[in-house]
Amino acid sequence: MNPISYAYGTNHFTRDTVLQDVLRRFWPTYPQHVDELEKFGAYAGREVYETVYHVDHDAPPTLIHHDLDGRRIDRVRLSPPHRQVLQPS
Repeated sequence: MNPISYAYGTNHFTRDTVLQDVLRRFWPTYPQHVDELEKFGAYAGREVYETVYHVDHDAPPTLIHHDLDGRRIDRVRLSPPHRQVLQPS
């Protein structure tokens, strides 16, 4: 895959020093969460970018207006990678 962005493959948390300073100042338990935030920053910098690229180019969300019996359902069909990124962990 070609580079998606200059930020692809980087850790978004460790790159954002301003965010780290704000969290350090206003979140008393910040030091206890640094590892988790770094993992999330790495996840956002790789897996999320790859999923967004996939969704934008290969599998955009599809609005389903009606079910097979003609009833109005208004649901959005997402690709499995898109759904996985949106699931809380």
